[in-house]
Amino acid sequence: MENQKRFFERKDFKSPIVLGFIAIYIFAVVLVFINEPNNALSYIGLSTGILFLCWWIIDLTKKITIQDIKIKKPGFELIIGLLFFYHLG
Repeated sequence: MENQKRFFERKDFKSPIVLGFIAIYIFAVVLVFINEPNNALSYIGLSTGILFLCWWIIDLTKKITIQDIKIKKPGFELIIGLLFFYHLG
């Protein structure tokens, strides 16, 4: 498997965004257990499945490479685009 990098490194789990997400997720799970204990396991299973699906999509799209797009006359195309959107509005 060439050019395959791990999706999460150990240092990534210590970033403020990931720690904040984990804290909010734990807070949401506790609120679900308090407010709707009958449905709590369903909610936790569903949210874990959605989280796994998002991780899988991000992992698949990180491997895609996109070619750079060359614009020959950027000023001309910008003016045409602005006139087009001005006409729509």
